[in-house]
Amino acid sequence: MKQQSKPKKSKKENNHMPGDWLYFAPENVTVRHIFDVLTNANDDTITASYEVEIWEDAGVLEVGLSDGATLDIEQTEIPAKDEITAAFAKEHGCECVFLVTIKPEEFDIAKNAMQKIVASLGGLFCGDTEDFTPVLQ
Repeated sequence: MKQQSKPKKSKKENNHMPGDWLYFAPENVTVRHIFDVLTNANDDTITASYEVEIWEDAGVLEVGLSDGATLDIEQTEIPAKDEITAAFAKEHGCECVFLVTIKPEEFDIAKNAMQKIVASLGGLFCGDTEDFTPVLQ
């Protein structure tokens, strides 16, 4: 009788990372500010360059990363009934919130852009989860 080998599990890095994130930003940050940060070639903090499409009136950005990955950012409002999110934003001194979407397996690629945004504009990225984890500052 032939012994069957177990199928190999495909290893996906950061598959534990959420695909939905929130960017809590300081007062008056807009998609235009984020666009400017990611397209500023004179900034030496992180050397990656990004192709960014902006729909300013809609409050939407699509950030092209390497290997076809994208980081989608959309300005939103915290719903009045969402007291937990409002309290979290206030606790961290943030007035604006953005919905951020990435494919979990592309987190490592998106992380550099997220760090560049936080380094330039302040605020923090949090998983859109019950406990706002993981946190990227």
